[in-house]
Amino acid sequence: MKVKRYVAGTIQEAIARVKSDLGRNAIILHTKQFKEGGFLGLFAERRFEVIAAVDENAAKAQLTGNSEASGRDPAVYPALRAEAAGGETAERSFAAAEERRQLTGEPLLQTLQSELGDLKKLIMKVTTPLEEAAEKNSSLAAARKQLRELQLEEDVIDELLLQIPNHVLNNPNVSEKIVLARCGHALVNSLQFDGGIQQGDPQKQQIVAFIGPTGVGKTTTIAKLAANFSLYHGRKVGLVTLDTFRIAAVEHLKTYGDIINLPVEVIYSEDDFDRALEKLRECDLILVDTAGRSPYNQLMLNDLKRFLSHPEINQIMLVISATTQYHDMQKIVERFSLISFTHLIFSKLDETDHIGPIINLAWKNKIPLAYLTTGQNVPDDIELANPARLISHLYKGAVHG
Repeated sequence: MKVKRYVAGTIQEAIARVKSDLGRNAIILHTKQFKEGGFLGLFAERRFEVIAAVDENAAKAQLTGNSEASGRDPAVYPALRAEAAGGETAERSFAAAEERRQLTGEPLLQTLQSELGDLKKLIMKVTTPLEEAAEKNSSLAAARKQLRELQLEEDVIDELLLQIPNHVLNNPNVSEKIVLARCGHALVNSLQFDGGIQQGDPQKQQIVAFIGPTGVGKTTTIAKLAANFSLYHGRKVGLVTLDTFRIAAVEHLKTYGDIINLPVEVIYSEDDFDRALEKLRECDLILVDTAGRSPYNQLMLNDLKRFLSHPEINQIMLVISATTQYHDMQKIVERFSLISFTHLIFSKLDETDHIGPIINLAWKNKIPLAYLTTGQNVPDDIELANPARLISHLYKGAVHG
């Protein structure tokens, strides 16, 4: 009997290595999930250990006969269903079952059912650290329920909980409040914040463009930023609009420009861009408004990409409404990614009770958060995205520490 230990980043990878090294007849003796590396229990990576064995003298089992030729033997179906649920483990079980059938004459279906029953018992015995902790600490289940209600995705919740030190997870006296607070700290350590529009070299013109679907509030967001940088930071701000599709769009931005006393240039073609920059050469910060684009209109997205490929543009910010469904948010990010945006801005936080989808999106895509808008008032209802404010928006009335 040959026994070996395998360690990998996922259970699928570990099983694949077992199969590659020991063959289809290998038997899984033990599986374990553990954390490796990190500092003081933080930032450790999840690893999976699999101990497997194989009889070095056993012949490789192969399926033969009518079931192989026709692909219609009902005995095959349970194995296929198990494979969909258990991946490589089902393949190993299938091969082992066939070998035993050949040695004993036991019908294939009966053998497979027996193997699958044993497999289910094995799986039921394998528990994750979170499952073990949940048995000791009822606050974990309460915190998980709270995070679900905030519309965090299940895998995000798992990652947050796994960043909590074991001595906290396994303490039956730890309250839901403390678990939620620890999850908040994990969010702070995992999301990216880099300060929004950078100050940059005061001697060099800085250009920031804003893109996004229709109706997310790009123009109002630009007006808020323009007023803040002009009135409170002493920047010489200029405004540029590419949004010539809507009759009122240009007038909308010009109205803001008149109120704040800022120059506004309208661009109708790519050649106009350089001319506009020349007219605004005295400005050290230029904010570029664009027409809203459907994430499913490839032609318009390509057109926008061509406009925004100008080498002088320093940052491109994708504006998404916080009221958007998470699935649609993800599609927006995927479709607009061809424009190579650098930051996310979430608007209309005042129009939703839950910002869980924002957390899901930022967590999974690792894109820096720049600003959050919280109303229609210019210039007040905008804030720099920062950990404390984001956690406050997420939990709102929930108790956290």
